[in-house]
Amino acid sequence: MRKFCYPHDIIENYCTPQVRIIEIIAPLYKENLSITEIAERTGFKRTMVWETLKQHEKELKSQRVVPYERWRKGHKKTGVRPPYGFCFLQGEVVRDPKEYPTLLLMHNLWTRGSGNMSILAAPFGIDSPFLVHLPLVCSDGEWRVALPQELAQNDLRNSAAWFDKCDKTHAKKAGVERGTLFESLNYNNKLLVQNPSARRWIVFNAAGTNVSAATVENTELFWADQRTYWYCPSSKAEGDFLAAILNAPSLNLIIKPFQSVGLAGERDIHKKILELLPKYDGSNSTMAEISKLGAEAKTSVDAILATLKGKGIVTKRKTTRDHIQKTLNLIDKAVKDLIQIKG
Repeated sequence: MRKFCYPHDIIENYCTPQVRIIEIIAPLYKENLSITEIAERTGFKRTMVWETLKQHEKELKSQRVVPYERWRKGHKKTGVRPPYGFCFLQGEVVRDPKEYPTLLLMHNLWTRGSGNMSILAAPFGIDSPFLVHLPLVCSDGEWRVALPQELAQNDLRNSAAWFDKCDKTHAKKAGVERGTLFESLNYNNKLLVQNPSARRWIVFNAAGTNVSAATVENTELFWADQRTYWYCPSSKAEGDFLAAILNAPSLNLIIKPFQSVGLAGERDIHKKILELLPKYDGSNSTMAEISKLGAEAKTSVDAILATLKGKGIVTKRKTTRDHIQKTLNLIDKAVKDLIQIKG
């Protein structure tokens, strides 16, 4: 049998090595181009680009910065969660209808200089209660702490992600034995025992050298901080009476021996002063007079606080005390007669 030899062409196929591929696509990736855009510009397949980036993920991830301007231009999703108050809609970052109003309120309070000490700006004075973001939901008039999964189900995905992150940080710093963040928020039921819809509140500071008590006329939702003590009076007159008697200088002096002392002097108040408070009785002429004086003091303090916007807490408290000193003296005299304080 005759053998035939057929000529063959030798075709050399050069594969671009993996090192070469990453050298080409890495600069494009650092320019925040998407995988599709890199594939279109280089001619590589999307799967090859993705696999190469995945292999070099650690060295590239720390260098990747996604500018906010890219979000605003709607340059598709970047894989980076948008900031609080915003959400993705069809690949673009838009204002979240549920969270953006809260963001505006927070920014407004920040620009006005409100902080977590401004709620009790002075005796009788409430100055811009600060806004808080709590993982709570209300069902049939009852409030309860919501876990991140429930928040996400209620279309509060950014809030769910934020509180989940906070819970992990809490577990890392406080330890598992102290419970989750959500258990700590309602420790001993001190949060959910409150009625945020109550119309009238009386609050005073748990820490500080001197007592500062004030009434709150609530129009939305109000939550008392853990560093304040609170009570919901049944009437405006009762609230004014309690604010007046708590701010009385004579009662403030009585509790001094019981206060803990730091380098700057007395620093804690807590519940000792409550042992001195009588129950309000509107038919008692002395109590009615104290209540009237408390209402007058609040009106004066509200007026003076309006002129002290942006001032520090110490300045506000000293200025208002000086402004209502005559009224405080009348209150103190009536309180001494009521609970029979000598001196």
